Amino acid sequence: MRVRRDIGKASLIMASAFAALASMSAGAHAEAPRLLPPNAIEEFPLPIGPEGLGYPYGLAVGPEGDIWFGVTFPGRISRISPAGVITGVFTIPTGVGSNVPESSWPSSLALGADHDMWFIDKGLTNEVQNLIGRVTPAGSLAEFPIPRPPGSSEPVAIARGSDGDMWFIDQTPAGGEPSFIGRVNHAGEITEFPIPEPIPGVVEGANVPGHSLPADIALGADGNLWFTDDGTNSEGHNLVGRITPAGVVSEFPIPAQATNPGGIALGADGNMWFTQSNGTVGRVTPAGVVSEYTATGMNGYAGGIVLGPDGNMWFGEEENLIGRMTLSGAATIFSRPGGENLNIFTLVQGIEHDLWYQAGGDRFVRLTVPFVPSVVELPVISGGLLAGDILSVSEGSWLGSPSSFAYQWQLCDQSGLECEGIPGAVNATEVLTADEIGHTLRAIVTASNIAGATVAESLASPLVQSPPAPPPEPKPPAVVEPTPVVASAMTWNFSWAHRYTRVDSLIVRGVPSEGVVEVSCHGRGCAFARWLSSSVTQRSRCKRGRCAARRPTLAHGEVSLAALFAGRRLRVGARIVVMISRAGWMGKSFAFTIRANQPPRVQIACLGAGLSSSAGEC
Repeated sequence: MRVRRDIGKASLIMASAFAALASMSAGAHAEAPRLLPPNAIEEFPLPIGPEGLGYPYGLAVGPEGDIWFGVTFPGRISRISPAGVITGVFTIPTGVGSNVPESSWPSSLALGADHDMWFIDKGLTNEVQNLIGRVTPAGSLAEFPIPRPPGSSEPVAIARGSDGDMWFIDQTPAGGEPSFIGRVNHAGEITEFPIPEPIPGVVEGANVPGHSLPADIALGADGNLWFTDDGTNSEGHNLVGRITPAGVVSEFPIPAQATNPGGIALGADGNMWFTQSNGTVGRVTPAGVVSEYTATGMNGYAGGIVLGPDGNMWFGEEENLIGRMTLSGAATIFSRPGGENLNIFTLVQGIEHDLWYQAGGDRFVRLTVPFVPSVVELPVISGGLLAGDILSVSEGSWLGSPSSFAYQWQLCDQSGLECEGIPGAVNATEVLTADEIGHTLRAIVTASNIAGATVAESLASPLVQSPPAPPPEPKPPAVVEPTPVVASAMTWNFSWAHRYTRVDSLIVRGVPSEGVVEVSCHGRGCAFARWLSSSVTQRSRCKRGRCAARRPTLAHGEVSLAALFAGRRLRVGARIVVMISRAGWMGKSFAFTIRANQPPRVQIACLGAGLSSSAGEC
């Protein structure tokens, strides 16, 4: 919540801060504000004039979700629904009496623990006192005069405290009594807590303002009320203050000078965030540590600030700009369509998770907050895995309606780590090359929209492999008797993971009499290099046709080879070759190439007589 300062005062503030602002901006390249799309902005004109409403001041969300605001000339409290419909106009009674203002000027509102809307009334009673008002959801009004000497103070902001009472700021002119923070309960009883000032004749404390000028107030995560103070300490610094429910005031200097702190609000990180007029946004921790973050692109006085539905801090300024500050201190400035210079001072978050603010003096605006894209499902790589094949990457699934995507492929090691960008590989597809054999690839997808950009990284692809060698040219058939062919078959079962494969079952069936089985294993994880069976024996030491000995035994034309691998983890790229042969016969081979995160690649081929070279596919 933030109360707009008087135009004359704002002009003085801008004049005093101009030099500091110019020095910060000199030589800096300011990013142009991002133009919000028209569908993000919805305006609701207010009826102005004798039959309509007066100039609106202040915004606050009521218990039923409507937006409440004050109206001047004459003084009224009104509300507008989330659909932009005026749902109530309640005139503040004026007249003669200590509790009745002669004229009414409601300017700042806040929802109370009693579900009533509380407001500041800068109007004066006939005793020249300002008031604190309360209105029920049904429109029943009550006001309570602030017990200050006539004309000695001006209330500017109000907020609910952790104790359930309402706390407000009351400024006093320099040379008069100290400014104070007031507390009012439901019955209208007001207690005042002066903001400490230097004692005449005593050296001024570094954190004590010469004369306090509080501007805005908000409840903190620590249960205390926090406020901005446009007064300065003995070293010329403005301050941020804290008051406990018991009324104990502490103040903390802002590092930069002449910052003119304005609106203040609680952030999602538990810290208090506040606006300033020098192109920065401040943050103060519950311990009183103050930091400042540049909001490059802000042109004028920044006013109200509020926690947005995206978890960032949003604030407005007097030249039609809206700022967003992340909790890490990164600012983005947005401009609204139309190009009008509208003062945007008070912002609130509505119940439908949008932002409302007053634009100029004749309309309210509802802003659908643009969210930075957030990934729901990571991009997925698909396609062939041989050199010459094409890999593709999907966009993934996103929230935030990305308007564009950018891509960057990376070459990684066999484990999908130690990745480096591939120059020029910036499309959604990538042709695999011979240089990538034995590596994996990842794809980086960047999703962007008006709010910003987010990067998502795919999982690593399986290992890129060499293409299989082309089959040899067929030999002309010889006019000879056909050579008998080994007709053995195999069954197998593997367990595989991302980086290795285990042999669960590997059985050769139909080995011919006098046949020989040879097994070779090459690569990481192999327990042996070569194993050769003896000729088939007619004696069976196997049960039910399967052998379970430590070393495989060939019997009845069948042998189980799983014991050779002893549950070892065969790494990606390892190769198992099983060959069945008989003298004078065409043999047969089964080759298994280990791959990442999928079953081994299987190649079956016939062999020349005995264990000679391949004779082609069987």
